Amino acid sequence: GTKNASAAVELQRTSATTNEYKPAAQGKYLAFIDERDGTAQLYAYDVSLKTEKRLIGIADPNSIVGPLFAGDYLVWAASAGTATNINAVYVPSGESTVFVSTGLKLIGLAATSEFLYYTLENDKGVSDVYEFKLSTRTERRLTNDDAYQSAPSAAGPMAVWTETAVKL
Repeated sequence: GTKNASAAVELQRTSATTNEYKPAAQGKYLAFIDERDGTAQLYAYDVSLKTEKRLIGIADPNSIVGPLFAGDYLVWAASAGTATNINAVYVPSGESTVFVSTGLKLIGLAATSEFLYYTLENDKGVSDVYEFKLSTRTERRLTNDDAYQSAPSAAGPMAVWTETAVKL
């Protein structure tokens, strides 16, 4: 279920008896992972149209970061060892893409309607913050020092994160 925070009224979206988890909300969309067909699938629900659509299968839903919304994109990160892909589905069309593919370990992920912010850790235990601009699909490194950056959070034109000194 979902509650409208300003009115505190529950919206019963489904009567499913399967596992539904990792919800995300943005504007007119709700998103969640559902196992109704025996495998984990990412779904989006259009609140105004009261329609639901299956977006994409998720191989290992317990190992992903997200999903979270970045504008009309639904974004999640999947890691295998130290390799990380930041994946996205454009909800209106259902088209999927990989925004970022790297050999570094993902530490944290945040999003606004225009940007993704994420922290990646190298093999020396140092991490940096990166910004990915959705409109141009360009990446920019925001930090480059001997500190451990983690827990990015973003709202509007601002991103913040935790920085911890690292003794190399």
